[in-house]
Amino acid sequence: MKSRYISVKKLGGMIALFTFIIINLNFTSIFAMEDSTTKGIVLNQVRSSIEHYYYKDVPDKILNLNTPEEIVRALNEPYTKYMSKEEYDDFVNAIDMNICGIGVYVGIDEKGVLVKDVIKGSPAEEIGIKSGDIILKANDNLFAGMKLDDAVKYIKGKEGTNVKLLIKRGNENLYFNVERRKIKLPSAEGKVIDKHIGYIAIHSFSTDTNNYFNDILKELKTQNVDSYIIDLRNNGGGYMLTARQIAGHFIGNNTCLIVKNREGEEQKLTAITQNETIDKPTIFLINQYSASASEILSSAIKDYGKAYFIGTKTFGKGVAQVMFRLYDGSALKVTTEEFFSPLGNKINNIGVKPDLMIDATDSLKVAKTLLNSLCIYDYKKFKTFYNVPQNKKFTIVFSKSIDCNNIIDDSIELIEASSGKKVAFDIKKSGKYNIMLIPKHELLKNNCYILTINDSIEKENGEKLKERIISIINTKSNWYRLK
Repeated sequence: MKSRYISVKKLGGMIALFTFIIINLNFTSIFAMEDSTTKGIVLNQVRSSIEHYYYKDVPDKILNLNTPEEIVRALNEPYTKYMSKEEYDDFVNAIDMNICGIGVYVGIDEKGVLVKDVIKGSPAEEIGIKSGDIILKANDNLFAGMKLDDAVKYIKGKEGTNVKLLIKRGNENLYFNVERRKIKLPSAEGKVIDKHIGYIAIHSFSTDTNNYFNDILKELKTQNVDSYIIDLRNNGGGYMLTARQIAGHFIGNNTCLIVKNREGEEQKLTAITQNETIDKPTIFLINQYSASASEILSSAIKDYGKAYFIGTKTFGKGVAQVMFRLYDGSALKVTTEEFFSPLGNKINNIGVKPDLMIDATDSLKVAKTLLNSLCIYDYKKFKTFYNVPQNKKFTIVFSKSIDCNNIIDDSIELIEASSGKKVAFDIKKSGKYNIMLIPKHELLKNNCYILTINDSIEKENGEKLKERIISIINTKSNWYRLK
């Protein structure tokens, strides 16, 4: 049985990205056995799989190399990979958010590993580890100066084993002996924020994500939410089928993506219709770590105009792989096809661009401000501005002369995005078609502001503007923005 899906795992700050079909190879029907040893059988499977399925022609000098690792390395392509059985198992568990450890979310600290949160019901919670604790040592391994990914390897381990932790809490040093257990993390979580917004964070596109999404959506509807925020930030992907299921909540059974193989043949894959649908104002949050299945969902929703997107451009991984299970339990992931948005927009090495580019401010705060203060769908996006000086005076140019005397308080608004507070300013006419907006106080550094121009503004002939305009203003910072 074949099952096409995308999978991605994010470890520390690194992302590994995959889109593939799982195939268990019957090696005797694919090639003639020249070497009947296990290594020989696996090597021939790797050669045959790449020769027949890789999305480009591969020269014999590469196929005739001596090991799977050498062949894959010679392809010089980031998504084709040979995995040991253990690496494959870890990979699948990462997609489905199954871990074996003590149950903490961690980050880096100069002294060790910072406990950012403790999972409910986990061994860490049971034994008394708390958010804010700093893990200095696991068994005999000191963490100061160690990379986070390397440190995590010492905390995780086989089910049923114990790890001895030295933890700094305030001025105390505490010792804990924690049992490692299997922990299932939710692939999606939801809640009501600001009393009226339904917030759903999708952490991974796992096999059970659509079940989580359905349950969350039903619960949010009972609380009469009037808008939604779907958070795909830092979601590296998961199963393609799951992305199509989630898309069905927004676009029904319309085309969700287009896949193209090495012969140039295209196939349209539809979203999967769901009983629970979302038809209220919705904002999607994306960033540079939103990848693969996240990009399939985002590009489909964006093409059909079903939601507004804010954040930064997504990762840009738009190629699919086939995962071959090999004779000894190892696996080979081979790039076989490219996928595109429903309208044929390219994703690979390009990504999905948001409607509003938000760099220096938490995009969730901006989304809440937009849904609390504005009906975002009534506005035409104008432009996003970067590195704006804190003492900036804004010149607004109209196509016809404006009557400044009729500009009322909410005709033009400048809103501090993270707090929703309105910025006080003076308005001065500057030429026949221009007005100048002068904030009464300097703007905050490294911050984001929303400038709105409403259709209540009148021209000198008494006519009102025909549309509303919204712009995003980012003040000067050292934030790095993806091009």
